[in-house]
Amino acid sequence: MSILFPDLEPIIVAHLKTRLALVGFPNAYVATYKAEPDNPQPHQVVVNVSLGREIEPMLSEASVLIDVFADSYKDATQIALFATAAMDSVTGDPIKRVELALGPVRVPSESNQEQRSI
Repeated sequence: MSILFPDLEPIIVAHLKTRLALVGFPNAYVATYKAEPDNPQPHQVVVNVSLGREIEPMLSEASVLIDVFADSYKDATQIALFATAAMDSVTGDPIKRVELALGPVRVPSESNQEQRSI
């Protein structure tokens, strides 16, 4: 029997949009892809989920990579810290546990924006 696990990306995107709006970033672009270069966003959060191994018939692991892009060092750092904290509260159904593996880490960027990865 195969089990189809839910798509976590829209759940995490919606959660981060809501949480970032509450802490002063109501217009942050939160999506599963970076905005087009002709439509630059001063605050971007890009969510990517990789489904991992199945632990038991009803449990699976997933890795989530969150990239933050912002026009300033301060905003990139703040958004990354807020996103990290928001991930702690995303648990419920279907996400049962979140463990921070890395981050936020400053990443050299070829663009004119500051980048952080979680």
